[in-house]
Amino acid sequence: MSRASQSGYDRHITIFSPEGKLFQLEYALKAVKNCNVTGLAIKDESAIAVVAQKKLPAQQGNQQDVLLDTSTVTSLHHVTDEIMVLLIGFPGDCLSMLYKARSIALEYSYKYGCPIPSNVLCQKIADINQVYTQHAYMRLHACTGLIMALDEEKGPVLYKFDTSGWYCGYKACGIGNKEQECENALEKILKRREAENMQQQLQSNLQVDTNTRKLSAGPETKVIIEALKAMIAIEAFSQDSGANNIEVAVCSPENPTFKLLSQEEIDLYLTHIAEND
Repeated sequence: MSRASQSGYDRHITIFSPEGKLFQLEYALKAVKNCNVTGLAIKDESAIAVVAQKKLPAQQGNQQDVLLDTSTVTSLHHVTDEIMVLLIGFPGDCLSMLYKARSIALEYSYKYGCPIPSNVLCQKIADINQVYTQHAYMRLHACTGLIMALDEEKGPVLYKFDTSGWYCGYKACGIGNKEQECENALEKILKRREAENMQQQLQSNLQVDTNTRKLSAGPETKVIIEALKAMIAIEAFSQDSGANNIEVAVCSPENPTFKLLSQEEIDLYLTHIAEND
């Protein structure tokens, strides 16, 4: 790296090193991981759930700022009523990417008279990120994101993009500090899902009943439980801390607009996981 620094390959994003690398791109991807926030999403045929850590600013001594409104700290954002994004990285870069995504979605809706498909939105964001790798006067966004939606034709869809201009669709995906650990945990969950028979799926297909405050039959909860189990497996949060350090959103054909779960609802899911594992 010292040789690269002396040659200036790590100071110009338009210059490849002799090894064929763009160091500024690697630095941007590393900056995302250094934010110490992890999030993941998982889908099946009928629903999609997303879980993300909630990192709150701390004062001296790692004490939480009592003046802070914790409900305003989030990595989950609505682009449209139908599309939600999970953005992890530098907060300012994430907000900039969010505003770009909303602008793209509004322009598409105005021009064509219909909501933008999630894959088209992801492609346009990736195209913007790729252009940033070509110009020396543009700093790359330290931001990686997941785009989630309930498509009319494809059902639940999940796409990932990063600052290099790359994007792809996934069945389940993790981003952030513990991305590799997320992928390992999600692979085990998907293999376990494939091995389950129909009766086991029905037994684990639960949902929060807002009247009784218990888990009842429904299409959303299986993916929520799987997502929470993956986060617990990588130790992204402890069950003892409850819902204070995470945020969860879900959508299904019955609820096509992404719904953010309350702390009480998340605690019910965590209790169910603790009692059944």
